[in-house]
Amino acid sequence: MKVSLSWLSEILEESLDEYTVSNILQSSGIEVEQIDEVKTDFNKVVIGRIINHEKHPDADRLFVVDVDLGGEIKRIVTAATNLSVGDIVPVALHGSRLSTGTIIKKTKLRGILSEGMFCSPNELGFGKDHSGIMILNDEKFQIGSDLASVLGEKDYVFDLSIPANRPDLMSVVGVAREIGAKLRLKVKINDFECKDSNDFSPIKVRIDFPEGCLVYLGQWIEGVKVKPSSPFIAERLKKVGIRPINNVVDCTNYVMYLFGHPLHAFDMGKINNRIIVRRAFDNECLVLLDGSEVILNENDIVIADESGSIGLAGIMGAGNSEISNATTDVFLEAAIFNHVNIRRTSRRLGIRTEASIRFEKGLYWKDVSEIISFASKMIASVSDGILHKKIEIDGKVPESSKDIYLVPEKVNSILGTTFSKTDIQESLQNLGFKVECKDSSFRVSSPTYRLDIKEAEDLVEEVARFQGFDKIPSTLPGEPMPGFLPKKIELINKIKSYFANNGFTESISDSLISMEDVLKTNIISTDDIDKATFIENRVIKVLSPLSEEHSVLRTSMLEPLTMLLKRHLNRQIYDISFFEVGKVFKKINNSFLEENLLGLIATGKRQLDPWRLPVEDKNWSFYSFKGVFENFFRSFGIVDWEISSDVDYIFHPSISCAFVINDKKVLEIGEVNPRILHNWEINQTFFYAQLFVDEFLDLLEFKNVKHVFSVFPAATRDISMLVSKETFYSKIRNEIKMLECPILENISILDVYQGKGIPEDMKSITLSLRFRSEEKTLSNEEITEWVEKIIKKLKDNLGIQIRSEVN
Repeated sequence: MKVSLSWLSEILEESLDEYTVSNILQSSGIEVEQIDEVKTDFNKVVIGRIINHEKHPDADRLFVVDVDLGGEIKRIVTAATNLSVGDIVPVALHGSRLSTGTIIKKTKLRGILSEGMFCSPNELGFGKDHSGIMILNDEKFQIGSDLASVLGEKDYVFDLSIPANRPDLMSVVGVAREIGAKLRLKVKINDFECKDSNDFSPIKVRIDFPEGCLVYLGQWIEGVKVKPSSPFIAERLKKVGIRPINNVVDCTNYVMYLFGHPLHAFDMGKINNRIIVRRAFDNECLVLLDGSEVILNENDIVIADESGSIGLAGIMGAGNSEISNATTDVFLEAAIFNHVNIRRTSRRLGIRTEASIRFEKGLYWKDVSEIISFASKMIASVSDGILHKKIEIDGKVPESSKDIYLVPEKVNSILGTTFSKTDIQESLQNLGFKVECKDSSFRVSSPTYRLDIKEAEDLVEEVARFQGFDKIPSTLPGEPMPGFLPKKIELINKIKSYFANNGFTESISDSLISMEDVLKTNIISTDDIDKATFIENRVIKVLSPLSEEHSVLRTSMLEPLTMLLKRHLNRQIYDISFFEVGKVFKKINNSFLEENLLGLIATGKRQLDPWRLPVEDKNWSFYSFKGVFENFFRSFGIVDWEISSDVDYIFHPSISCAFVINDKKVLEIGEVNPRILHNWEINQTFFYAQLFVDEFLDLLEFKNVKHVFSVFPAATRDISMLVSKETFYSKIRNEIKMLECPILENISILDVYQGKGIPEDMKSITLSLRFRSEEKTLSNEEITEWVEKIIKKLKDNLGIQIRSEVN
């Protein structure tokens, strides 16, 4: 938001300097990004009055004009046809520099010396019109005065960064209120006088999309003369970065900057019968004022008549209704459009205008009728038109906000200050709030333009802003305040530490990925219809993505980790082990699911240069990868789990498993499905694990467990058995543990074999059982007794066969 110092000084009726204004704004929480000194871009242009006008004796298309420059008479030869005796005009003398960069010199034209040149609006930078000389009809232009001096040779423009919750500051009046509050000054804006009439407008208004437009106001100005704006309006717009066009359009821009509410002027002669605010049709085409063609959809709001669209609501008008030099009647629009619709349309089409920026932030509604009345009077005044006072309105104005009760003690409690009740009351009143004392509290009514004020804490912030943040004391706590982390964060940090300490590197990736990456990772079907159904039912799309690469939320940690893996492999880095803890997102039955997941990948060598390891142990394998997690569970005090083959489709169906604890699937690990490797064009197999963090944390009970080491020797017994191919080792182990043998210290698996000599539906497993007592050396009889109990239980419950007993 740009605002000039001269404009602020005018409406506050006070001579301000740039340092004072900058300090006040900064202390009020409004960031001043830059202050630019600006000057008029022309010089040596003097205001003169034509006292004589004759045809050139030797040229049919030239005129000889004498102009009074305040006691000094200059003769100028010109081809302009819009001059007559008595006109007040800008005169560029010898040595003048114009806005176009042209340097003026004395020259003879058909034998007569011309001592300067009359200036058109285009040559002074006041518009595009160069068809005639600019006529200055304002009493501020005194004969003989330098035009730049009258307009203000030097000014300062403030470039402000406006907070998103303060749309009222997107205006000169809004910024002036903040300055006026500190300096005890009131904002004063002079109204315009014009011809008026009480006739009803022939153009009626109808809102067909009430969710997109709360209220729409339209006013008719008849008999306007479209011409360049006065230098005062044109120069003021130039300073804030707006290019002057003509007096009607410039008035709408002027009022938008002054009050912060965008307006739009239609050529009334180009409107067919009525104004209709409606949804755009899908694939509706509209040509905008800048000549660009846009394709709309039903989420866009358009202004239309009975023939079609004439404007893209809140963003830009259409070329088929623009103001031109032939315009005689103007229909002026002021409305409140839904800021969400405007933001979506603006971003989708890539069109950002001063109007859309303001609508996106949200506009206050109560003063719209006053703003359109002011703008209509201004247009009628500068264009010699007739204002028809009857305003066409459709829509319902929202109810005003409720009062807020504020206890003075709460202000000081939050801020740590000692402000008196009078200080608090005056602070709020100076900022435009109505404050009424009620017993020990204040009843505060917010001004209509302060949409950000919702609760008492907002009023506390206003008091702090007005009084100055420098008045809030900086104090240290009276006693040490030890920091702490929530238990969940503490546990997640322990999980990260474990993997970091075991050779894995933590990565941090973006939650937003591309749809292409999702398609490459989700391999449920090659059928396009099934794939489309899956995506529609499970993948969460971003409504307004910044790019296609960030258009959906990740569905697992495999997607970002695979991207990371591929990036390393492309750079000839083949030994990789990474992990990441983050959120994944899924859509299930039209509801959104968000869960914490730990993803971990490994491929290549387990260590850098593992020269002392056997060849078969140098690289990652399924069992070495699985062992990492077995040790991980043990480090957290979990020693019992079941192994399941029920894993996600992202894993290799034969080289994967799941860890189930207390009937909950906590972990899935395995080699990544070869189809995913093919989709990602990765030639090196790798292992992936996903730990369901929320389920894992629910299992944790941290206890200090005392382990007593026996001084007596251990004894081992091996059991070779035939079991069904469907029986997992974890089931065998659990059956043995259910016996609660007091001398059984450990169970381990020595061998698994399938093949020659073993029935096709069976497999051979050899277990090693270690027995030890804390009280004595065990006898052979005691160990044999327990071995027999174990074998009997396994036979009864799992139907095993002891290999030595099989013929």
